[in-house]
Order: sequence, then C-alpha cells, then structure tokens
Amino acid sequence: GSEPSARTSLHDAVRLGVRLEEAEWRAQNRELADARRIDCFLQNTNTVRGSRQEIARMVTQLIRNAAEALPHGGIITISTESRSGQALLIVSDDGTGISIENRARIFEPFFTTRAGHQGLGLSIVQGLVQRMGATVEIRSDEGVGTTVTISFPEEASVDAKANNDQAARDPESKAV
Repeated sequence: GSEPSARTSLHDAVRLGVRLEEAEWRAQNRELADARRIDCFLQNTNTVRGSRQEIARMVTQLIRNAAEALPHGGIITISTESRSGQALLIVSDDGTGISIENRARIFEPFFTTRAGHQGLGLSIVQGLVQRMGATVEIRSDEGVGTTVTISFPEEASVDAKANNDQAARDPESKAV
C-alpha cells in the first residue's frame, strides 16, 4: 500500500474508479451494462489525503454496491464538491435501498444480503475512509435508493499554500 500522507486529486481518482468499473461491467454482462448508467458531476476540490488507487478502489466498491441495488438497471450518480473545508464524494443510486434492520450491520465484514457475495465491500470502504482521516455517512430509503457521502478533509492546494506562506513573510502581499 501507499503512505496515508499521499495527496491526490479526488476528481482524478473518481474518474479512474468509474472507468475501471464501467470496463468491468462491459466485460461481465453487456446487456446489464447498457441498462445501468453512471452520471458524474465532478467539481474540482483541493487535494485529499490518500492515494489515487485507494480512492479509485473505494469508488469501484461503492459503484458495485449501488449496481447490486439496480438488478434491472438504473442510474448511479457520483458527485464531488467542496463544502466547509471538506471534499465530498457522494454516490447515489435509485435502487432498492437498505432495510432499517440491515443498516446497522452494513459495515460488518462478511455481512451480506446477496447470495454469492462475500460482504466485504463496505467494510473495505470503511477501512480506507478511516485510514484517510475521512468520514462516511449512508442514507437509505427502501424502494427509493441509497446515498453514500464520504467527507475528506481538504488539503490546501500547493498554490494556495505558497501564496499563504508568501503573505506571512510579506504583510504587503495579498494571497490571490
């Protein structure tokens, strides 16, 4: 694995994860791949702690979970945005949702409601989230869908940090 101190573009990592998972769908089941759609609304954020590969893996796990809730197809929406010093990754689906009874257990390793599945996806996501100093929140309504929001502390961009360092040395200069 890589150092948790690595910094990466959330936008680039999300795009990588989406590309990887879409290729996997096409390889597995062309008909179902055509019935599913991923809509991305990606705003640039400051960099976040974590490697591009780790965040892409998190994205592929979240897409897989969302896709499993869409047995006949549907839409998965992925967005990124900056809010209050946090870089948000939001993955939503219009699928089957998660029952109230199961919501408390979704991060448990090996917990699954689907035959033939290991039940490790969300526990892997939670482990990566914790390693990166992020948080995860899941909201779900049965028959309506699920939204997973991961909040990463934003790292100051290199340009902003350089401007702030310059401003600290020279009170006349203004951070742009």
